[in-house]
Amino acid sequence: MSDFKVIIVGGGPTGLTAAHCFAKAGIDYEILDRRASLDENEGASAAIWPNSSRVFAQLGIMDEALKSYFPGIKWKANLIADGRVLGKSDVMAMPEVYHGYPWMLFARPRLLDVLKRTLPGTPKIHTSKKVVSIDTTSTGVTVHCADGSSFNGSIVLGCDGINSSVRKILDEKVAQQAGLEKPASYQTSIFKSETIGVYGYCEGRIPGVEPETWYETHSDGFTFQLSGGDDMTLFLLYERLPAPVNSLEEGIRFTDEDQKAFIDRLADHHVTPTVTVRELMKQTKWSYMSHLEEGVIDKWYTDRIVLAGDAVAKMTPNSGFGINTGIQSVVAITNALRRVLLRTDKPDNAALTVAFREYELARRPNVEKTVHVSGMHTKIATWNTWLLKFVDRWIVPLTNGYLSMRRLVGPVVQEGLVLDWIPEDGYKEGTLKWTFPRVTKTDVVESSDSECEKGLVKEEVRSVGF
Repeated sequence: MSDFKVIIVGGGPTGLTAAHCFAKAGIDYEILDRRASLDENEGASAAIWPNSSRVFAQLGIMDEALKSYFPGIKWKANLIADGRVLGKSDVMAMPEVYHGYPWMLFARPRLLDVLKRTLPGTPKIHTSKKVVSIDTTSTGVTVHCADGSSFNGSIVLGCDGINSSVRKILDEKVAQQAGLEKPASYQTSIFKSETIGVYGYCEGRIPGVEPETWYETHSDGFTFQLSGGDDMTLFLLYERLPAPVNSLEEGIRFTDEDQKAFIDRLADHHVTPTVTVRELMKQTKWSYMSHLEEGVIDKWYTDRIVLAGDAVAKMTPNSGFGINTGIQSVVAITNALRRVLLRTDKPDNAALTVAFREYELARRPNVEKTVHVSGMHTKIATWNTWLLKFVDRWIVPLTNGYLSMRRLVGPVVQEGLVLDWIPEDGYKEGTLKWTFPRVTKTDVVESSDSECEKGLVKEEVRSVGF
């Protein structure tokens, strides 16, 4: 679409999916990432829920994704700290039953590889690019990097995670525009951590881990998750903090000694009926400790800058919704931008603001719901109250997890957005109907005609001075 270009900051799953969406829409892009390589082992696991699988199918990358995930995970074993199994069911197979598309577990580097390898044409990815400032004008943006390089485009899409440089720059601009004396990164204070965690992986399937099984240990103040395939075992270990902290604002970072103390506290508790944390860590190839922030920021965009993914909303990872939230957001952004670009190939700031507002309106309710659902999962798993402990110990086992998967998680997935201009030839549906139905060729033609008509009307109004 003419010379309109999006500068995507962040080459993680959200940024790479945005590149896929833009390429399909004929929108030019460039990706800037601070890392030297996109394939670093930052983040052990990545879950793709059916709402994102549906988008992958539209983008034509589903076949490659199916070759790279850990297939066949259908059993979930719920344990308590001494290794006793409270219940085991095939609830991990239910997302596909409920929604038609599969739930997929990846090692994060493998998901990144799929997304990067399947990009159409020559991927426009620039690594070792730390963004330090962004100039915005009435016609475009210039992104400046720490190494002295700069990149010109039409808008900036910040997909650069919880420590987003783009969000900090956006905050500064918003404060300046409003004439407010706020800290440059005032939205950082929104994110709070009630839990900390260690995540990582082991090479191969460690002894005591059954195939096709997701293990989840629940206890008073901590919870564990573990699964994987024949060549890799992935895990997450969580611990509830005595009180919430703002790790971003306070600049808290964990050391190797902190991680050792964390492991020592939990060492004798079980991640499977036969494997303890101590035994797991002896076989661990890579691990990382961090705070698990939660929150949704207030300001998602300004002028020609817009945010998505963890830069906007962060949630605890128990439910595995984080990446999916980012994917859904770039779908909404692409839909909104495409509608604007059907009307004019050089949208002004006002037109882009309308598109960004449309994106936020489409996503904020679901994003806030997802953060709440994820947080509730963590609170139940760590027995935050006696009532939640009672529900987890006695009510959940009676339903084998089906009720929460259907009634709590199901609506979050059902509301999944799609690229509303790509016909879904391989459309699937489960027992829970999608909020947004199948996109057909007729829908695409009618939508395009309608948008063109709206564009003509707007141009006519402008021409007579309204």
